[in-house]
Amino acid sequence: MVNSLKLDFLRAPIPVRLVKGKVIIAAMTNNPFFPEPWSEHAPSLSRLNEVSHNLEVAHFASLGGDKGKIALRVMAEREYAEEYKSLAAYVILVARGDAQKLTSSGFDLAKPNTAANKKHAHETVPVFEMRQGVQRGAVMIKATRVPGAASYEVHFAVGDPAVESNWRHGAVFAGCNGELGGLTAGIDHYFRMRVITTTGPGPWSNPLPFMPT
Repeated sequence: MVNSLKLDFLRAPIPVRLVKGKVIIAAMTNNPFFPEPWSEHAPSLSRLNEVSHNLEVAHFASLGGDKGKIALRVMAEREYAEEYKSLAAYVILVARGDAQKLTSSGFDLAKPNTAANKKHAHETVPVFEMRQGVQRGAVMIKATRVPGAASYEVHFAVGDPAVESNWRHGAVFAGCNGELGGLTAGIDHYFRMRVITTTGPGPWSNPLPFMPT
């Protein structure tokens, strides 16, 4: 089974990154496996075109060696990488290990891990902590990285965490940390996290209480 998607193109020379980005945008346009609108945590096609354009402009502007323009290019590179990583996380979550769906996205397929590594990641419960986010009603969530995890899913509950219907989808993070906003400040919330691998989601962590302010 295919394990994941390759993101090494994000470390390639900028012209190579831009070409690969265009391939992915074309592949995801009207893709029957990933019909729009996508998850709110995945960048839209217009957003992908925007960061691609910004990087291309910043790249050519920086070729003269101006330090200010180089700094802008670095920011554009970071923005570009973040959006494509978020898209990859969404594709992996939806495809659930289906090689045809993964291939249709325009991303390259990564080599599969060993069965032991897959099993380990699939059965691992992430350990995480929280702190107040920058905005009101937001929390920053940081988890211990789980080898083999494609993404990290967070749910939250207001009320009794033992009642499954109280839980709501919060976010899917491409990395092991991120910010979840839109919560009600001053009210106790419970949070739980699980890893997503190409074999499916792992078990939920125990609920962790936190009050966003």
